Amino acid sequence: MSALFPIAAQDIRFLSGCLTVAAIMFGLGVAGLVLRRNLFSIFISLAISVQGIILALAAFSTVHETWSGQVFALFLLVFVAVQGCFLLAFASSNAKRPHQDDATSDDSKGATGSKDSIDETPASDVATEVSHD
Repeated sequence: MSALFPIAAQDIRFLSGCLTVAAIMFGLGVAGLVLRRNLFSIFISLAISVQGIILALAAFSTVHETWSGQVFALFLLVFVAVQGCFLLAFASSNAKRPHQDDATSDDSKGATGSKDSIDETPASDVATEVSHD
């Protein structure tokens, strides 16, 4: 222990517990970043690793009785919130809208230009045409 920062035994137990959880969170986040290819999973993994960093900063700040680590953790929380907003915007922009896609696609329109006039032949006429061939 350093003379500049005397730490009590209970603080060491608190710090070791917090740092253990922070290391696990950071490790899971980094593993998710490396192993995943989906953009949503990458964003979630990044958020988990940043939360591990925030926990470590808050633990050190609490043990040393300073505000600097907690203030920096607050800025990181804002970063995670902005990241969540980007994820939500990306998810909503890529959501499938079947009604909008059907109304604007040219392939779904028939000869007259309306979507409802694709096949107006009665089923009985189709059956007679097939039997004559």
